[in-house]
Amino acid sequence: MFRKTIGILGGMGPVASADTYVELTKMCQQKYMCVQDVDFPAVILYSLPLTGFDHRGFSENGEERKKIVNQLKNGLTKLEQAGADIIIIDCNTVHYFFDELQASITTPIINLIELTVHQVKSDGYTRVAIISSEVSRNVGLYTKPFEEAGIAVINTSLEEQESVNEAILAVMGGSVTINHIGGINSLIDSFMSRGAQCVILGCTEISNIARQLSHKAVLVDSEALAIVRAMNDAR
Repeated sequence: MFRKTIGILGGMGPVASADTYVELTKMCQQKYMCVQDVDFPAVILYSLPLTGFDHRGFSENGEERKKIVNQLKNGLTKLEQAGADIIIIDCNTVHYFFDELQASITTPIINLIELTVHQVKSDGYTRVAIISSEVSRNVGLYTKPFEEAGIAVINTSLEEQESVNEAILAVMGGSVTINHIGGINSLIDSFMSRGAQCVILGCTEISNIARQLSHKAVLVDSEALAIVRAMNDAR
């Protein structure tokens, strides 16, 4: 059923990339009725212990950024050499370096940012809110492409972002509590009261707790979109 091998570059953090593999497997069962081993796609997961990177993102220091990019390139090369035909980089924030990373290998990398913006445009939304890492917020990782597409953006305040940072860190360390879940729920409710038509889950750690949230908002999950694209491309 699946002819191509899916590569996942994870470790940013490990919980998020493990969740991506689990959700990919579940989606195979639900969408393609996979049961036997042979029904599922070949998947190579490389969990990269990335240095110079934390729950907030990467440093503004140019040398530190260069080291991060080199590590990511090395991880992508390993996946390509291992036989990956399609690659998901399971971290929104490092998509800041997407063009440079894609240029370093011939294997196509799924662009979570482009995929998410395209989905929002297709759905006809004109005003979105974004939950992302602090660095993704600061560099306009999602804000810029959405605004270029004519879609208004609501970003977190500094106080709201700190609450998101705490939730991301809790997911990474396996210490999520009802307070973290409640904080994200409250943030989503606040976004909707400010006119957001949907909320972008632009961080794979937040995608990890999406199923625990309770709200009435439409969520657009970058991780889920990448999984669907990878499975379609692997057929």
